[in-house]
Amino acid sequence: MTQDELNGKLRERFKELPMVLQNAITSADVEKQLRELANTNKLHIDQWQLLENNVLLTLIGFQPPEELADHLKADLDVSTEVSQTLAGEISKIVFEPIRGELERL
Repeated sequence: MTQDELNGKLRERFKELPMVLQNAITSADVEKQLRELANTNKLHIDQWQLLENNVLLTLIGFQPPEELADHLKADLDVSTEVSQTLAGEISKIVFEPIRGELERL
């Protein structure tokens, strides 16, 4: 799959998402919180980008949320403990607010 094909699939999937998810994906606040999480856990810039990519793929539905810690462990080359901590924090700052908003609707 080429980068253009992948970008096309991502755009198509994004358009199908509920507005709550679209807003979360494009939110500067979510990006800021993820950067703070990366800084707190002393992730390098390349690791930060991979973390953000994994969150995006999970939000869009290309990766199941329950596999996030495993993806982070492999992609960031961190310990199981660190990947589980990161996944837990991501759940609190990204997924739980979205879930709450979806339930409210």
